[in-house]
Amino acid sequence: PYGAGTEGPPYLSNGSAGYMTDVGYGNYNALQVDFRQKQWHGMEFNVNYTWAHALGVEPGNSWTGSFNNFTMRNLQLAYGPTLYDIRQTFNAYGTYQLPFGRGQAFLNSPGIVNDVLGNWTVGTIITLHSGAPFNLIGGYQTFNDYADGGVRFTGSTLAALQNSIGVYSAPGPYSFTINPSFLSSPTGGTANSKDMVPNTTPGTLASNYWLHGPGFFNQDLSLSKEIALTERWHLQLQGEFLNLYNTVNWGNPTPYIQSPGFGTAGVANSPRAVQLRANITF
Repeated sequence: PYGAGTEGPPYLSNGSAGYMTDVGYGNYNALQVDFRQKQWHGMEFNVNYTWAHALGVEPGNSWTGSFNNFTMRNLQLAYGPTLYDIRQTFNAYGTYQLPFGRGQAFLNSPGIVNDVLGNWTVGTIITLHSGAPFNLIGGYQTFNDYADGGVRFTGSTLAALQNSIGVYSAPGPYSFTINPSFLSSPTGGTANSKDMVPNTTPGTLASNYWLHGPGFFNQDLSLSKEIALTERWHLQLQGEFLNLYNTVNWGNPTPYIQSPGFGTAGVANSPRAVQLRANITF
């Protein structure tokens, strides 16, 4: 019905349109245990543990609330772990005034020894948590033009694959965080077809499998001291040791089972850093 010179049909041509709705949903359940120690013999600290489970169809708490859904007819197909589905988290932090110097149990006398070794405070932050979720990707769009068609297990199980998550040596600046026995070659490659294959059947969706990657550990340490130069002027010395043990934490593996890099992961944290500072307050 549109002739020459008309504006064309009232829909997008060669483009896409967004659909706004309030049908998305998510849930978060957790058990939290917290212990706090007030100042006691120069020490105070806090230790807490959280067991949590975060599921939903929202895209990892993205502020846009936008995600590619399999179909509006069944949101359950897109239901799974969100970005913050970290099952177990342990945190500990605190400070301790070392028992050296004036007014302390050791070196309790004026002089150069007290000036150098006395009245130091050590602090630490320890973080330990289980791995973040990731979704196995088959690589075929069997159902629509953006959602993955899923993965089929042939000779293994999801539980076996999850139990294989760890850190294994790999060529180059990477590690395998999926056991290489699930790969087509011990030195890397696509997923072993004896264990899993992509879904290739048009018009169908295979299972939408989620796994959790390797855990995370980090400890920071600080050492600080305040020196009274005069009644008003004070010198503050501080040293910070970030990632104290230079621990390497690995990220989630490449989830695309047809990728030659399937199962490999890069470093997910920064190397040890030492920061020294001196401040004068008055």
